[in-house]
Amino acid sequence: MLTAINAGHVKLLSLFVVASCLILAINFGLRSSMGFFMAPISSEFGYGREVFAFSLALQNLCWGLFQPFTGAFADRFGTFRTLVIGALVYALGIYITATTDSVWSLHSGAGILIGMGIAGTGFGVILPALARMVAPEKRAFALGLGTAAGSAGQLMVIPVAQAFITLYGWQTALLLMGGGALAMIILATTFRNVDETTETTENDVSPQPLKEALQEAGGHLHYWLLIAGFFVCGFQLAFITVHMPSFLSDQGFDASVAVTSLSLIGLFNIFGCLLFGSWSGRYSKKNLLGIIYALRAVVIALFMLLPITTTTVYLFSIATGFLWLATVPAT
Repeated sequence: MLTAINAGHVKLLSLFVVASCLILAINFGLRSSMGFFMAPISSEFGYGREVFAFSLALQNLCWGLFQPFTGAFADRFGTFRTLVIGALVYALGIYITATTDSVWSLHSGAGILIGMGIAGTGFGVILPALARMVAPEKRAFALGLGTAAGSAGQLMVIPVAQAFITLYGWQTALLLMGGGALAMIILATTFRNVDETTETTENDVSPQPLKEALQEAGGHLHYWLLIAGFFVCGFQLAFITVHMPSFLSDQGFDASVAVTSLSLIGLFNIFGCLLFGSWSGRYSKKNLLGIIYALRAVVIALFMLLPITTTTVYLFSIATGFLWLATVPAT
């Protein structure tokens, strides 16, 4: 009987981990491909690049602003409900972007709604649930695995998105990506059992009010330092994914170079997340974060100082990818 229970738990955990990784892959893959829509959308409506860039800036802002609320919603109503609502909002945002006829609808769809959808289906909802399901000594590696899955999504979705734009145009490409966002609802069904299991294992722990939790966290200097570090991290990554395709086009490179560049970032981020996720459970997280940010500064400086060639673009992508989301497990 005990063996059967253990086997059932292992099967449930395996399904949960796979579903978590796939949701993060879709979430991050769709988000990372949005930069490729800047040129066709701007050209279609005669906008300057700053219009769609502002939409993506709103997207990142809303992603950050709504994460505390989606996290609190998941704590109270369960991960499953949060993921379903997040996926629906994500798909709606993509649909509105695909059918946009004004600057306001573009900002609403590509900016506000997609940002909210990313918050409802991303790291802030998935990773805490993943951390609760594994033993404490395996938590850092599990978080690294989940983060690496997001990078795998970037590796897989970006070439597909660019191919869709080339074959069907940007509007149809977005509608197809909206269908991908809805697929997260199917994967979210795995979290029904996980929510029930979590409730039974944590029913002896009294929930802490949000105000009290914020006051406690705000009293720690390290909390504010982590926020500052994550702010810099998000600025760097969002800047690259949004503007790298257009920047390389301005430099005379073919669109395939930008696709390969961002795909290389996704590929090597898998290795970086797994490695730093493993190290985060063994070494000082503070020192690891310091090393990652220092190396990023060196890599970005070298890329801007050296002559820009296909080789330097790919080397920059490899180095940046290795450090891309390596900060997440340690943070």
